[in-house]
Amino acid sequence: MKWGFSSYGYDKAKGKCVQFAVSSLSKKYVEKKELTKEVKAAFDKAKTKEEKKQLKEAIQKNVAEAIKKTIVEEKIKRIVKDAAVKNKVEKAVEKLKELKEKKSNPCMMPIVQGKCRALIKRYAFDAKKGKCVKFSYGGCGGNENNFETMAECKKRCKANTPMPI
Repeated sequence: MKWGFSSYGYDKAKGKCVQFAVSSLSKKYVEKKELTKEVKAAFDKAKTKEEKKQLKEAIQKNVAEAIKKTIVEEKIKRIVKDAAVKNKVEKAVEKLKELKEKKSNPCMMPIVQGKCRALIKRYAFDAKKGKCVKFSYGGCGGNENNFETMAECKKRCKANTPMPI
């Protein structure tokens, strides 16, 4: 016999299923007609008062267990969903930290010539190539990814250089 619950229960005095208050978590269980049919058939088969009492207790126990199970399942779903949301938020925060770090790390900044037109020999870390390269600095503007010597660039950006395999 398939037991579950919805917002209906068997009222022995009325001989039919009646609606009762259960949380919205109960919606996925037995339809009213199925419940009425199965419970009535079970009560009809019960011959003694003791059998009917035991059946009633079993029904109440099954409904209570189904309610508990559903509540637990819903809590688990909520916890899993909350964890997924938390994980997404944590990943987004991590990405923002990485972007902020890249923005504040001169070695991860783009190579910028600047607004002026001088041709000053400078060195900058090329993040795509993973090494320091020579470039022409215009003399003004630009950013911190601008070193006077190759040695200074390599020293500052050593941590950003990929290790040889």
